[in-house]
Amino acid sequence: MSLINCPECNHQVSDTAETCPNCGFNIKSQAEFTPVVNPLSETKKIGYVSGIVSALASVALIAIGVFTIALGFGIILIILGVFGVFVALTKAQKVKYGKCPYCGTDLRVKINNTSFVCPICKNVGNQTDTTLESTHAYNAKEK
Repeated sequence: MSLINCPECNHQVSDTAETCPNCGFNIKSQAEFTPVVNPLSETKKIGYVSGIVSALASVALIAIGVFTIALGFGIILIILGVFGVFVALTKAQKVKYGKCPYCGTDLRVKINNTSFVCPICKNVGNQTDTTLESTHAYNAKEK
């Protein structure tokens, strides 16, 4: 007897158990499960233009802050400008698009992730460079 992870809640369960004691998932039905694999699109870049505009505005705030530091509020502008630069750097993302293998919802996922969560059906699946894959059986009527 060994322990395995429940595909639904990731709780450790005996490999001889028929259902998960934590969430009630039918582990025996998992044996007949065939994963659904949906392709992902090519990598798309989003947020780059708004990131550049935000970075330029932040640099302008820093410059104005340097010239107005003698007036007392320049230091606040410099701090806001530095913070703005960091925020601008996080706006740019590389993403891919695909369909949830459980419910078919169109999803936008970040690249280099190993899993995804569908915001509609709340299921978790595996993500590879080119696919979204289901990890367990799912019946929409169950949720």
